[in-house]
Amino acid sequence: MDRLNEVVGCFKQDSNIEILNPFLVNDRNTIEGKIRLTIENEQLDFGVRIPEEYPLQNLSGISTIFRCDQVEGYPHHFANDTICLIPTKTAMLSERVLEEIALLKLWVKKYYINKESDAHYHYLPFKYGDTKILTTLLFTEVDKIFNKGDFGIFIYSIMRRFQTVGNISELCAIQHFEYLGRPISCEWSESFRLAFAPNRCGGFWLYIDQEPTSAPYRIAENWTELAPLLSKEQIIFLYHHVEKLSQDVFYILIGYNINMHEGKQEVHWQLIKLDKNKLPFKAIVENNKITKFEYLTQPIHWSMTNNASYARYFGRGKLSDNITQARILLIGIGAVGSSLAASLARGGARHLAFTDFDIVESGNICRSEYSLLQQGHSKCMALEQQLLGISPFITLENLSLLMNGFPKIRPELPAFEKLKKLISGFDLIFDCSTDMEVAYLLDSMQLSVSVFNLSMTNGAKEFVCVTGNNIAQDKATIFSGLDNKEELIFEGHGCASPTFRAGYVDVNMLTNLALKNIDLKLKNNRLNSFVIRTNPNPNSFNLIVDDF
Repeated sequence: MDRLNEVVGCFKQDSNIEILNPFLVNDRNTIEGKIRLTIENEQLDFGVRIPEEYPLQNLSGISTIFRCDQVEGYPHHFANDTICLIPTKTAMLSERVLEEIALLKLWVKKYYINKESDAHYHYLPFKYGDTKILTTLLFTEVDKIFNKGDFGIFIYSIMRRFQTVGNISELCAIQHFEYLGRPISCEWSESFRLAFAPNRCGGFWLYIDQEPTSAPYRIAENWTELAPLLSKEQIIFLYHHVEKLSQDVFYILIGYNINMHEGKQEVHWQLIKLDKNKLPFKAIVENNKITKFEYLTQPIHWSMTNNASYARYFGRGKLSDNITQARILLIGIGAVGSSLAASLARGGARHLAFTDFDIVESGNICRSEYSLLQQGHSKCMALEQQLLGISPFITLENLSLLMNGFPKIRPELPAFEKLKKLISGFDLIFDCSTDMEVAYLLDSMQLSVSVFNLSMTNGAKEFVCVTGNNIAQDKATIFSGLDNKEELIFEGHGCASPTFRAGYVDVNMLTNLALKNIDLKLKNNRLNSFVIRTNPNPNSFNLIVDDF
């Protein structure tokens, strides 16, 4: 049976469906037709379009397109009259068609007939108003309760702009809002804000409390539909401030409350792009006073926004507060140190300091978090760039200029107490330097904070984590019982700095397992040293964790 007959057969066998227009295959191998669906004496007509890839989904995630122009303002019914259905993925054509028919009938009964709504919020769908520049603006939660009619300016940074096929893609992030002349900071860290401060621009925000819709689930498409939701004071504010702009194109944020899970509410912001020379409203002035505004049926150029607050950013999983809320110091950011730093940043860590004397070399790149374009940079500067590209919430301290690695100061010298005071200001210390002298100096300080010495044996056979106040001695004892006699790598002509053999997968696998174990031990307040042993064989790879 060919595709067309198989599709038609699926629709014909359903007693609730009448085929109004015969299904045909067009020159793009797309099957098109029209059906009438009758449920509980309610009738709706749907145009049906089945793409060439069917039953597979195309790159846009689209399966069968059902279009109905008889209804408006229902969940999952978009502005282009299409119904959003999410069938199970399958390569069986009849199976997919029958499931989509069942989902369409469910949509009609649940939303159109029973007028039900979903427990979770659905963002308003829209088409980009300006297809030449595709802007996405990131925002976070702020420490302010917005009220209907509030307005002000916001400052944002352009983080990235690049040319794609036919358009320009632009990623921006709000630096802060201003209300009544006072700044309201976003959740971003100061490190993140400063990194993108040179590319700052300004826009305006208007809070309207309710969704900017012309009908339920339909975003306003022109300014005559949006205008009734704006106060006269908000428009006057825009009118006077736009005149002072030096830029022709600017942004307006429309804010409103949305209901999330468990009754929680949050503010969502929707972005509009405007041309200063093509404003959608004009003031009517009488006796030198603005009495009202006239609005034009000018289309609204909506752009994308994304709530990237801390709770959203790390909502799918993060490390425990024992780590994320701690002030963390990394000593040595080579293979293990840079891998640990990246995992801490992705795990939601908010404060990370690091120090290393070294620069990025080509041999570092295969197993660390650095890139080829960073070769020759100091590892601390390179890591700072990498971490700010991962998390906008992490505060970074580059201590390399202050410490230049870890200063080797004998405990009896006065400068040792100054170094101890600096180190004592952190909650967690990870020594990834593989330098026994650093371990000795940290032991000598007898710190009250948690210290972890992390290292890997040659060939990535073991990963060793030593903690406590006698790290140097305990580490020597543990290593004496390990088979670590394989020859180290000597690169170039030097002989002072040999390095261990291990690839990127080895380093990341063992470092992340160690971090997971440390996180668990911190939560249970039961810190102890441990060794992760590998047990490779021809058919499988096993890991064993031994506590000490």
